[in-house]
Amino acid sequence: MAGAQGTDGTNYDGSGSQLVYINGSFVSWDSQGTPDPDWGPTPMAELVLTKSPSSDIHTVTISNRFLAGSALRVQYKYSLGGADNEAGSGQDHVRYIRTTPGVTNYVMPVDKFINSTPGYDYTEDAIGGLAAKPSTPGNVQLQWAGLPCAYMQGSTNVAGPFSDLFEARGVSSTNVPTSGGQQYFRLRR
Repeated sequence: MAGAQGTDGTNYDGSGSQLVYINGSFVSWDSQGTPDPDWGPTPMAELVLTKSPSSDIHTVTISNRFLAGSALRVQYKYSLGGADNEAGSGQDHVRYIRTTPGVTNYVMPVDKFINSTPGYDYTEDAIGGLAAKPSTPGNVQLQWAGLPCAYMQGSTNVAGPFSDLFEARGVSSTNVPTSGGQQYFRLRR
């Protein structure tokens, strides 16, 4: 939050006394994208962020809002002092809950206050970022930003046909052998 400034001129004071909170689609935004309950000086207590004593990082733990069947796409904004003042209309953070089988908690990436960070990319792609990394001898690790509904396909020909790699369904990495010639991979959703 260091250096954050709201669209209404509100500056982040860093003392820990200023109210900073989050509001988003998980609280029930209406069809026009307006927060409901509305922004205001008395937000729901579960949406108030706690300032770290040693930095200007604020955190919040949100429970029981993302139950089975909930949307994986999360759209939200932060507030300095209670107003809808992080950024202009439609400039919301968009993140995806990326859990893997057996994981029940998800930690979102560290964000920045949009209005104070020109050029900050505050949206994530649902899937993507496919990269190859060194792995164990004879293998390459493929990593990507995945979702439970995303999966990897592979082929020995760039034009296909591609086959599902069932071991890579709902996860965000897999090891593939380096033997067997050229291989091509793609992500599907």
